[in-house]
Amino acid sequence: MKKISNTALILLVPVMGLIYSEIYNQIQINYGPDSYQSGWHFVSVIMIIPFIYIAGGILGLIVYSIKKDGKKGKKWFAIGSHIFMAMFGFLLIFGSLAATITV
Repeated sequence: MKKISNTALILLVPVMGLIYSEIYNQIQINYGPDSYQSGWHFVSVIMIIPFIYIAGGILGLIVYSIKKDGKKGKKWFAIGSHIFMAMFGFLLIFGSLAATITV
């Protein structure tokens, strides 16, 4: 596996969140109500990022305390953070799709 810097690990999570929020925005523009206010999806991503970092950090610390290897903890921090961000993004997107289907 190729080495990834700590900065890249930290910056990839918001980039992934912004991609998910833009998909949500396009769904709302195309299928949502007429009075849609754009921009709040970015605020939700910015507000959830600290919680995702904390959850990913806790997962990394648990793996580090079990394996006693710093590389494993860093790897599981990255994996956990991306899994938590993906779960948030999918809930945002599929919740939007479900709301537009039922209208």
